[in-house]
Amino acid sequence: RKRVSQLVLGTTVMQKRHEYVHNLTRYLDLEKIRYMVNLHAEYLNSTREDRRNFVTWPSDTVERIAVQYSMPTFLVKSWVDEYGEVETEMLCGISNRPGPIRLRRNAIRCSSDTELTLRLEADEGVTLSPTYINAVSDCLEIISNRPKSIWAMSAWKDGWFEV
Repeated sequence: RKRVSQLVLGTTVMQKRHEYVHNLTRYLDLEKIRYMVNLHAEYLNSTREDRRNFVTWPSDTVERIAVQYSMPTFLVKSWVDEYGEVETEMLCGISNRPGPIRLRRNAIRCSSDTELTLRLEADEGVTLSPTYINAVSDCLEIISNRPKSIWAMSAWKDGWFEV
Protein backbone atom coordinates (compact mmCIF):
# COMPACT_ATOMS: atom_id res chain seq x y z
CA ARG A 1 0.00 0.00 0.00
CA LYS A 2 2.83 2.34 0.80
CA ARG A 3 4.34 1.86 -2.66
CA VAL A 4 0.93 2.35 -4.32
CA SER A 5 0.37 5.56 -2.37
CA GLN A 6 3.83 6.76 -3.34
CA LEU A 7 3.06 6.05 -7.00
CA VAL A 8 -0.37 7.69 -6.87
CA LEU A 9 0.48 10.63 -4.64
CA GLY A 10 4.10 11.00 -5.62
CA THR A 11 5.06 11.02 -1.95
CA THR A 12 4.44 9.02 1.21
CA VAL A 13 1.20 9.20 3.14
CA MET A 14 3.06 10.43 6.22
CA GLN A 15 4.43 13.39 4.29
CA LYS A 16 0.90 14.24 3.12
CA ARG A 17 -0.35 14.12 6.71
CA HIS A 18 2.46 16.42 7.80
CA GLU A 19 1.66 18.87 4.99
CA TYR A 20 -2.02 18.79 5.97
CA VAL A 21 -1.29 19.56 9.63
CA HIS A 22 1.24 22.23 8.66
CA ASN A 23 -1.25 23.93 6.32
CA LEU A 24 -4.00 23.69 8.91
CA THR A 25 -1.95 25.30 11.68
CA ARG A 26 -0.82 28.04 9.34
CA TYR A 27 -4.40 29.35 9.19
CA LEU A 28 -5.11 28.95 12.89
CA ASP A 29 -4.12 31.57 15.41
CA LEU A 30 -2.60 29.44 18.16
CA GLU A 31 -2.61 32.31 20.66
CA LYS A 32 -6.39 32.64 20.31
CA ILE A 33 -6.84 28.90 20.73
CA ARG A 34 -4.60 28.88 23.82
CA TYR A 35 -6.55 31.84 25.26
CA MET A 36 -9.89 30.06 24.70
CA VAL A 37 -8.64 26.82 26.27
CA ASN A 38 -7.32 28.68 29.32
CA LEU A 39 -10.57 30.63 29.62
CA HIS A 40 -12.57 27.40 29.48
CA ALA A 41 -10.32 25.79 32.12
CA GLU A 42 -10.72 28.83 34.35
CA TYR A 43 -14.50 28.62 33.98
CA LEU A 44 -14.54 24.91 34.84
CA ASN A 45 -12.38 25.46 37.93
CA SER A 46 -14.56 28.30 39.24
CA THR A 47 -17.32 27.97 41.83
CA ARG A 48 -20.99 28.23 40.99
CA GLU A 49 -21.24 31.81 42.32
CA ASP A 50 -18.20 32.86 40.30
CA ARG A 51 -19.80 31.42 37.16
CA ARG A 52 -22.80 33.71 37.51
CA ASN A 53 -20.50 36.72 37.27
CA PHE A 54 -18.20 35.12 34.70
CA VAL A 55 -20.19 36.38 31.72
CA THR A 56 -20.80 40.05 31.08
CA TRP A 57 -24.37 40.23 29.87
CA PRO A 58 -25.57 42.92 27.46
CA SER A 59 -27.12 45.94 29.16
CA ASP A 60 -30.20 45.92 26.91
CA THR A 61 -32.90 43.69 28.44
CA VAL A 62 -34.01 42.16 25.14
CA GLU A 63 -30.42 41.38 24.11
CA ARG A 64 -29.60 39.93 27.53
CA ILE A 65 -32.60 37.59 27.52
CA ALA A 66 -31.94 36.57 23.91
CA VAL A 67 -28.30 35.74 24.64
CA GLN A 68 -28.91 34.16 28.03
CA TYR A 69 -31.61 31.77 26.78
CA SER A 70 -30.35 31.35 23.17
CA MET A 71 -33.55 32.73 21.69
CA PRO A 72 -34.02 34.86 18.56
CA THR A 73 -33.95 38.58 19.34
CA PHE A 74 -37.08 39.37 17.31
CA LEU A 75 -39.05 36.77 19.29
CA VAL A 76 -37.79 38.02 22.66
CA LYS A 77 -38.61 41.61 21.64
CA SER A 78 -42.17 40.70 20.68
CA TRP A 79 -42.66 38.74 23.91
CA VAL A 80 -41.28 41.60 26.04
CA ASP A 81 -43.64 44.04 24.28
CA GLU A 82 -46.61 41.76 24.80
CA TYR A 83 -45.96 40.06 28.18
CA GLY A 84 -43.23 42.06 29.94
CA GLU A 85 -39.75 41.08 31.11
CA VAL A 86 -40.66 38.65 33.90
CA GLU A 87 -43.07 36.55 31.83
CA THR A 88 -40.66 36.60 28.87
CA GLU A 89 -37.86 35.17 31.01
CA MET A 90 -40.24 32.47 32.25
CA LEU A 91 -41.30 31.65 28.67
CA CYS A 92 -37.68 31.45 27.53
CA GLY A 93 -36.77 29.21 30.46
CA ILE A 94 -39.68 26.89 29.72
CA SER A 95 -38.80 26.84 26.01
CA ASN A 96 -35.29 25.60 26.83
CA ARG A 97 -36.49 22.60 28.83
CA PRO A 98 -36.76 19.26 27.03
CA GLY A 99 -40.32 18.23 26.35
CA PRO A 100 -41.98 15.00 27.43
CA ILE A 101 -41.20 11.79 25.58
CA ARG A 102 -44.36 9.96 24.54
CA LEU A 103 -44.46 6.51 23.03
CA ARG A 104 -47.22 4.88 21.01
CA ARG A 105 -47.42 1.11 21.11
CA ASN A 106 -47.26 -0.88 17.88
CA ALA A 107 -50.33 -3.14 18.19
CA ILE A 108 -48.93 -5.61 15.66
CA ARG A 109 -45.77 -6.29 17.71
CA CYS A 110 -47.06 -5.69 21.24
CA SER A 111 -50.48 -6.76 22.50
CA SER A 112 -50.98 -4.21 25.32
CA ASP A 113 -49.63 -1.06 26.95
CA THR A 114 -48.99 -3.10 30.09
CA GLU A 115 -46.76 -5.50 28.16
CA LEU A 116 -44.76 -2.59 26.71
CA THR A 117 -44.48 -0.97 30.14
CA LEU A 118 -43.23 -4.19 31.73
CA ARG A 119 -40.67 -4.76 28.99
CA LEU A 120 -39.26 -1.23 29.18
CA GLU A 121 -39.07 -1.39 32.97
CA ALA A 122 -37.28 -4.75 32.84
CA ASP A 123 -34.93 -4.03 29.92
CA GLU A 124 -34.18 -0.33 30.31
CA GLY A 125 -35.31 0.60 33.83
CA VAL A 126 -37.70 3.20 32.35
CA THR A 127 -40.97 4.02 34.11
CA LEU A 128 -44.00 4.84 31.93
CA SER A 129 -47.36 6.41 32.65
CA PRO A 130 -50.50 6.53 30.46
CA THR A 131 -51.13 9.93 28.88
CA TYR A 132 -54.51 11.29 27.93
CA ILE A 133 -54.36 13.38 24.78
CA ASN A 134 -57.74 14.45 23.41
CA ALA A 135 -59.42 12.14 25.96
CA VAL A 136 -57.86 9.08 24.27
CA SER A 137 -55.35 6.89 26.08
CA ASP A 138 -53.12 6.09 23.14
CA CYS A 139 -49.70 7.14 24.46
CA LEU A 140 -47.33 6.27 27.25
CA GLU A 141 -45.12 8.98 28.70
CA ILE A 142 -41.66 8.34 30.12
CA ILE A 143 -41.81 9.74 33.65
CA SER A 144 -38.54 8.56 35.20
CA ASN A 145 -35.11 7.24 34.24
CA ARG A 146 -35.15 9.08 30.94
CA PRO A 147 -32.96 7.09 28.53
CA LYS A 148 -29.90 8.57 26.87
CA SER A 149 -31.11 7.37 23.49
CA ILE A 150 -34.52 6.02 22.66
CA TRP A 151 -33.17 4.69 19.39
CA ALA A 152 -30.78 2.38 21.27
CA MET A 153 -33.59 0.69 23.22
CA SER A 154 -34.13 -2.94 22.29
CA ALA A 155 -37.93 -2.55 22.28
CA TRP A 156 -37.66 0.26 19.70
CA LYS A 157 -35.29 -1.83 17.56
CA ASP A 158 -37.82 -4.66 17.73
CA GLY A 159 -40.58 -2.30 16.56
CA TRP A 160 -42.66 -2.33 19.74
CA PHE A 161 -43.31 1.42 19.77
CA GLU A 162 -42.91 4.69 17.93
CA VAL A 163 -42.01 8.06 19.39
